Parts: sequence; structure tokens; C-alpha cells
Amino acid sequence: MREWILLWQWQEMAKRKEELNNSLRYLPELAEIKKIKRESEKVQMALAQAEEELERLQQEMEQVSEEIEGMAQRVKRVEAELYSNRARPGRELKSLQQSVTDLKRKQRVMEEKWYGLLERREEVGERHRQLTEQMARLKADGRRLYENWRRRRAEVEEEIKQLEEQMASIDVFLDPRIRALYEEMRAFLGPDVVVRLKGGVCSGCHTAQPVDVVRELAAGQVVRCERCGRVLIPPEEEENRYLH
Repeated sequence: MREWILLWQWQEMAKRKEELNNSLRYLPELAEIKKIKRESEKVQMALAQAEEELERLQQEMEQVSEEIEGMAQRVKRVEAELYSNRARPGRELKSLQQSVTDLKRKQRVMEEKWYGLLERREEVGERHRQLTEQMARLKADGRRLYENWRRRRAEVEEEIKQLEEQMASIDVFLDPRIRALYEEMRAFLGPDVVVRLKGGVCSGCHTAQPVDVVRELAAGQVVRCERCGRVLIPPEEEENRYLH
């Protein structure tokens, strides 16, 4: 009986160990870290697009500025010719006057375009600033979650280590033949091979046991549930008298 009670303790530790190993794959921080990673990738892509647009806008503004400057120089040259003594009256004078008007109109159009580009650059710059702040928050949250995950993983691994040490200390007292039988029974009964008899009922299949089974168990004999075949051990409050 004593070995089967010890084996029940070993069994419960093995179940807890498996539960902890499974929990390592599903720690809540892992899901949050993956979520933050997906969000970070989206923000990084949006940042790259904003930076690309800012660069394009800057280049376009510089190009328009050059065109405005070139237009202003042409206006100066035409106006200088217009107001010089070289300008002839009549058709040539009107042509120069029309050229100045056309050039100034084009210059205003280019200036309006430049201010439109400036406004757009400011909008994109603000979006870039917001995305940068969002990325910084995501990185900070990711670092915090990672540290929490490392701490939780270390706690779980430490508990697993302690369980393994306790299981090893129990193994010393177990007959290899009983261990072999246990492993054979576990193949078709699952993880609960050894269960307690509580109030005359098998806690594995919840079937009431005959009086003879209860009496044999009380006498310290190894008995099995007549329905499910699991090995029965006494309730926790009674097991000490079988362990000493």
C-alpha cells in the first residue's frame, strides 16, 4: 500500500509538471508579445511610407522652388527689357507686357503649388511624429511584456525543477516492478492510475465500491476499482498510518 500511496504522490507531481510545461507554451504574455509584434510591423510600414512621402515632397518642393526662382529671373529680364530704351512701341511692347503678365501668372501658380506641397508636408510630418510616438510606446510595452514573460518562465521552470527533484526522491522508494505496472496501466487508463477512495466511492470513475473492497483497503491491501480498474488508496486523512 505504501508504495502505491507514494506513487499517487509521484503521479500528481507528474501531472502538475505536464501542466506547467504546457503553460510555458501558452503564457499570456506570449500572445500579447505577438500582438505587439504585429502592430509594430504595421506601424513600421506606415512610418516607412511616411518617410518616403516626406522625402518625395521635399524633393518636389525644391524642384518647384527652383522653377519659381527661374520664373522670377525671367520676369526681371523681361521687365528690364520692357522698361529699357530698347523696347519698341507698338506690337513689340505689347508682346513684352503680355510676357510679363504670363510669367507672373505662372509664378503665382507655382507658388500656390509650393504652399500646397508645404501644407501636405506638414500633415505627413505630423502623422510621422504620431507614428514615431506610437512605435516608442509599442517598444516599451514589448520590453515590459518580455521581462514579465522571462520572470514568469523562470518561476515555472523553477517549480518544474523542484517537482523533478521531489519525484526523483520518491523514485528511490518505488519497486521497479510497480513502476512498470503503473506505466502499463497508464497506457489505457490515462494519467490517473492511482486514485483515492472517498466515502466508499472511486474518485476516478465515481462508482461506489463493494463493502469487501472497502474492507480490504482498510486492512492495507492493494485493491482496484471493480469498474475502471484503477488502483485505490485511502483518503488523505487516513494515509499516514500506511506510510510509517
